[in-house]
Amino acid sequence: MILDYDCAKDRFHYKTEQTSDMETNSIKAFIAVAETMSVTKAAKKLFLTQPAVSRRIGHLEDQLGVRLFDRVNKKMFLTLAGAKLLPRCQQIMADIEIAAREASYMGDKVMGHLAIGMSHHVSLYRAPENLKRYQDLYPDVELDLNFLTSEDAISLVERGKLELAMVTLPPKPKPNLKYHAIWRDELYIAIPKDQEYKNASLEELAQKPVMLPHSTSTTRKNIDKVFAELDINFAHITETSNLEVSGKMIETGLGWSVLPAHMINDHIMRAFPDVFVSVRQQGVVRHSQRQLSLASEAMLELLVDQLSSTRKASRRRNARK
Repeated sequence: MILDYDCAKDRFHYKTEQTSDMETNSIKAFIAVAETMSVTKAAKKLFLTQPAVSRRIGHLEDQLGVRLFDRVNKKMFLTLAGAKLLPRCQQIMADIEIAAREASYMGDKVMGHLAIGMSHHVSLYRAPENLKRYQDLYPDVELDLNFLTSEDAISLVERGKLELAMVTLPPKPKPNLKYHAIWRDELYIAIPKDQEYKNASLEELAQKPVMLPHSTSTTRKNIDKVFAELDINFAHITETSNLEVSGKMIETGLGWSVLPAHMINDHIMRAFPDVFVSVRQQGVVRHSQRQLSLASEAMLELLVDQLSSTRKASRRRNARK
């Protein structure tokens, strides 16, 4: 089944024919260019050369007998036909993805394509060993890893663009999403190991440069809530979603921050131990109304099993105390 353009009725309709790989690839190229309005960006997104993307767009225009893009002053715009075609093409690719996923349910072998979103921190500290273990268990699964903010990754799960997201979990779950808490981070005030910071009161510390996550992030909202309750206002905030950057800045004496306990090292010290800043939960987000593929189910099972093992180990440690 392919798309055909009816000039007389100015509309697209389906023709029952075998859809070739080239036609599918042309549709992917058209969607990428339409969403970015740039052949260069589309080529990077598809891991193709610019000429290859242009050829695929040209093939689709020749097939349909219409121009899909206008180029004015080096800028691209969708033509009327292109604007009408875009949602149809997006639906075609969504249908193909759904069909492939449903087909995978018919068998019992874990294989296929798995698109996962991961926050930067999770990708550094939580994901690598789990992903390696998963690939060892299921070598026939092609992992598509997307490195994003937690908020962006959750949004893509909600929109059906990703099956799973491994992120910092927001405090208020959305009704159309399911959250699986796997990891727990305790956050503390972290300062350089020099006298200027070691001798400062909490109020004085607030007047020194501080590196914090972006104000829209879940972690930052938790941090702001704690300091607001202490009636502490910051004089100079530098925002970065990369806690490793904050850690390096602290090590060189350029400011302080709030970091997970596991990032405290020989060059960073925890200050004001009586001030417990926050706990954040990290884990997996999935759409509640989307049937998971076997590949997704296997990943979720692997992570939940890790949670169970961690809790058992914790209970054993507590029993020995």
